Amino acid sequence: MLLMKWGYPLGVTALAVMALVVMSVGGASRWSAEYLAQIAFMIVIGAFMYGQYVKGLVESVYDCGDHLDVRSGKGLTSISLGDVTNVCYEEAQPYRVTLVLNRPCALGDVISFLPRVPTIRLVPSRPVVEALVRDLSERAQQMRPKDVSA
Repeated sequence: MLLMKWGYPLGVTALAVMALVVMSVGGASRWSAEYLAQIAFMIVIGAFMYGQYVKGLVESVYDCGDHLDVRSGKGLTSISLGDVTNVCYEEAQPYRVTLVLNRPCALGDVISFLPRVPTIRLVPSRPVVEALVRDLSERAQQMRPKDVSA
């Protein structure tokens, strides 16, 4: 997750700096508007990719049976599965799992993370993510308090 969270912005920044170094070595005549526009375009695309794929993700989510331990930054937050009202995932890769909570915690009322899988693949396959989402949804529904007012 650390690679995903920092790889995009650092990679794009490194490419932009390398392009500036190459342009400065080439001499002042190389500083045309076309080259500067290409560098600006790289930075915009990098910012878009960062915002689309990794911004707002927590670092890790640990399944502890009746609750989830969520690590974001240096803090660890425990979320009861009974507080989870919806579990879904985005269709685009990397698959991003989102938990919607009925009571906000220290991280807010929506938690998003990239699931890890115990395989060689870098990105989990769709059936694996669907099984994870289905399992978390079923367990969250079982943990929710029953409405006895009826």
